Amino acid sequence: LINNAVTSSYQHSCDEIDAVQISRQTVKNKLCELGEIVFEPGEQKKKVEHIDIYADEAHASVHNESKKSKKKIVPLVVVSEGKVTSGKRTSLINPIAFQGFNMKPRDFWEGICAVLRREYDMDRIKSITMHSDAGGWIMSAKDILPNAEFVMDEFHIEKHFKQICAGYVGKAYANKLMFAIESGDYGIFCNVTDGMLRDVPNYEKTLPAIHKRKKYLKEEITYFKN
Repeated sequence: LINNAVTSSYQHSCDEIDAVQISRQTVKNKLCELGEIVFEPGEQKKKVEHIDIYADEAHASVHNESKKSKKKIVPLVVVSEGKVTSGKRTSLINPIAFQGFNMKPRDFWEGICAVLRREYDMDRIKSITMHSDAGGWIMSAKDILPNAEFVMDEFHIEKHFKQICAGYVGKAYANKLMFAIESGDYGIFCNVTDGMLRDVPNYEKTLPAIHKRKKYLKEEITYFKN
């Protein structure tokens, strides 16, 4: 009963017993009697030289006892051994997914690291790349993964590139911006964006529109600089 429940479900465990009818509650009771169960993987630890970590968050509506809805941030992390492309489709290699609802960031990251130590020979891993939008709970992983390299992931680059290039001035500077971002040159990016801000009055007709466009651009520019 317990072996089947650990690797599958209460119902599956019931179905495996042909001689008598057993309820899911019975399986649960047996598990509770046993106490804590530790599932040890049978295979040896994987030996890889690099892993990628993708971190983002979902915003979920949670209802409390008074049935009032409240937005909660749900941290989401996927660890993989790289990517493989087949035609137009790109897939992660051996992905492992985690969610940290109602968990403190440090506890969440320590739990992830515990799984990684179980799955991988950490001494063989030469590099770890963290793909994210640099949110606060994500950057707290620096204390747990001091050797990880933090980079902006492709999804957020594309999303914010479209936002910063919105409007006439953005479209005019799109090619220069893309070159600065792809080259990873902070100095070039600053020069291009300084030129954008100076050039706003040439593309907006009224003073309020100029102030609005500059405010919007400064927010996006700051995002990329950070």
